[in-house]
Amino acid sequence: MGRTKTENIPADVYIQFVRSLFDNAHMLVIGGVCYWILGFMIYWRTDNPLFLAFSFGLLSISLFRYLG
Repeated sequence: MGRTKTENIPADVYIQFVRSLFDNAHMLVIGGVCYWILGFMIYWRTDNPLFLAFSFGLLSISLFRYLG
C-alpha cells in the first residue's frame, strides 16, 4: 500500500478548484439531459422501469442544483 501525503493544499489552489466546480452551472443541465436520454434509451431497450426512475432522478437533481 502506498502512503498518502499529509501536506495541505495551498489556499489559492483550493479556492480555484472549488470555484471551477460551480462556475459552469449550465453544464449541470446538459449533463442531466444526457443522463435522462441515456436512461430512457436503456429503459426503452430493456423495459425495466428502474432505469427510467433513475434517469428522472438524475435529471431532477441536476435541475435542482442549477436552479437552487
